[in-house]
Amino acid sequence: MTGLHVAEPLFGGYQTDTVRWPAHDYAAAGWTFVTLCTADRVPFFGDVEGGAMRLSEVGRIAEETFRAIPDHEPHIVVDALVVMPDHVHVLMGLVHRPDAEETSHAEETRPGPAGTGAPPHPPRQTGPGAATP
Repeated sequence: MTGLHVAEPLFGGYQTDTVRWPAHDYAAAGWTFVTLCTADRVPFFGDVEGGAMRLSEVGRIAEETFRAIPDHEPHIVVDALVVMPDHVHVLMGLVHRPDAEETSHAEETRPGPAGTGAPPHPPRQTGPGAATP
């Protein structure tokens, strides 16, 4: 990425320039796909046996922690979660929920998955190079 550089040490670490797009409303309702990888791709979260994922204790904690996010952050929906031996994939939505205390600038959205009030999923990509379900 262009425009990034290491700044002066801050509280014993380093701070970089923001990678946020200034014109984007990050509080608006929408979906994001997050992948979290372990350091050095060490398989802390479990292993695959017979084609099935078997979670370690750390893997169970990671899964429970991600699934509990909506309990602590009422404007977040965890729609899909996959824990792999060395990484986690999660599809999360920032939504407007009338029953939650208003803490963001999220706009009202159309009903989404399972009546969550979340916006519809982003359209699936098709054609060459598109991921298959």
